[in-house]
Amino acid sequence: MKEEPKKGYSYKDVKDQGERWEAIYGVPYLTASPSYKHQSIVGELYLYLAPLF
Repeated sequence: MKEEPKKGYSYKDVKDQGERWEAIYGVPYLTASPSYKHQSIVGELYLYLAPLF
């Protein structure tokens, strides 16, 4: 008996959902927005690392 292939999702399938969806290996994931703390840390890292480049 031959198994039917599973339908995977692509970026095209999830891009117009109005939220932050990603398709990873055909599986759709709803991702959270970065928190204020995360953005603050990334900003500090940028300011520290930018002069090195």
